[in-house]
Amino acid sequence: MFDVKSIMFLFGMLSAFTGLLFVYYLLVNRKYDWHLISFTISKFLQTLAVIGLGLLTIHLETILLHISISFLIMGYALETFNLATFDKSFNKYFLWGMFLPPGLIVFISFSFLHLPYHILAQFTHTVAAYCFGLASINLWTKRRKSKFAILVSLTYMFFSLTWVYSASLAIMGGEAFKYLSGDTHREILIYTFATLNLIVGSVGYLLMLKDLDELQIRKKNEIIESDNEMLKELNSKKDKFFSIIAHDLKGPIGGLLNLGEILHKKHDELPSDKKEELFRLLVASTKETSNLLENLLQWSRSETKQIEMAPRQLNIDALVNKSLNLLRQHIEEKNIVVNKNIDESIFVWADQNMIDTVLRNLISNAIKYVNRNGKINIKCQPDIHNNLVSISVNDNGIGINQEVLSKLFNIDNNHSTKGTLNEPGTGLGLKICKEFIHANSGTILVESKVNKGSTFTISLPFYNLETRRKEA
Repeated sequence: MFDVKSIMFLFGMLSAFTGLLFVYYLLVNRKYDWHLISFTISKFLQTLAVIGLGLLTIHLETILLHISISFLIMGYALETFNLATFDKSFNKYFLWGMFLPPGLIVFISFSFLHLPYHILAQFTHTVAAYCFGLASINLWTKRRKSKFAILVSLTYMFFSLTWVYSASLAIMGGEAFKYLSGDTHREILIYTFATLNLIVGSVGYLLMLKDLDELQIRKKNEIIESDNEMLKELNSKKDKFFSIIAHDLKGPIGGLLNLGEILHKKHDELPSDKKEELFRLLVASTKETSNLLENLLQWSRSETKQIEMAPRQLNIDALVNKSLNLLRQHIEEKNIVVNKNIDESIFVWADQNMIDTVLRNLISNAIKYVNRNGKINIKCQPDIHNNLVSISVNDNGIGINQEVLSKLFNIDNNHSTKGTLNEPGTGLGLKICKEFIHANSGTILVESKVNKGSTFTISLPFYNLETRRKEA
């Protein structure tokens, strides 16, 4: 036989002290988190419930019994919910599952004030077992987020089993079920595991939150490290980019300056044919500089994410024809034969400005590296199975050796080969193509053999005519 009133008083004080510690923790750390606040409230509800139950050992008042049981059940529901969702991840089903049964018990308790105690005990003890059992299972699934979740989960499970045992005794005992007698194994188990739960649950909750904070800090550190690596890569690209600018602009601008000085100082002394040649060189050098600046601009906009994507359905045949018309003069200068095999009904889903740039670069390269009277084949094939469209630009030009081929799309490689008529290159065109194709969820491949020619193949998302008509 033990003094129930004293145990209830001590347990109530311990619960109140725990609640005050959490209030202090909230105020000192200024962590006004709804999880912590509701957990703190749960401790004060349990304090009031225990004090009420302790008073019942002196005066058995029905309304006080129902109020105490309601506070205890709602306190348990709040506590178990907050611990089970310490990481703040839960769905509406878990929320309803945790609070609906306790809410129903509170409703039944106040709707039937004269309900026999053994029946009320059957309901309340079963719901208490349910709350701690459900929370235990949920915590166990989150054991990887905190090692203390395992300890709290096991404590909850033992406490749940204790309430199951008590509920079964209430069901089997019927009206003979004893109330706060102080001489049953059931009460000893409940007081023991209630105290253990109070200590382990409260301390474990703070430790789980600490583990969660450390996990978030680790993730943030990983993000920072990733960002640092990205910054290093961007700085490396920036340095390479500026070296490209310095190297590639020096030649054409220097050429423009030399030609300008010659024409300015010796204009009257030069014969007409020499002047014409110098003017031709001046125009060619100006075109070279303009092309370089355009590629540099496109590359910088791509690297700094300043190009806005505006994907839409694009007709491949129309895009290729547009590029061929822009490059018609260069094609005629070399007397190149262009064979085009493209179905006019094939559409892709991509950004027009980007794909225009890609096609213009690929066709321009093909023109640059074929000899006079050479051939260029442009072919387009839909891949319905993979929902892609492949566009290939093939030439029978000088080709690319394997060493250069492996580094063709790499910014760290600034290799540029002059064309068959000594046409200059910037070394950036294909790198821009790769960036733009990847931005449009596509791929770019190249096959080449020295003195046999090259084939560049890009793949883009397929946009079939039937889908286009439906959307229209």
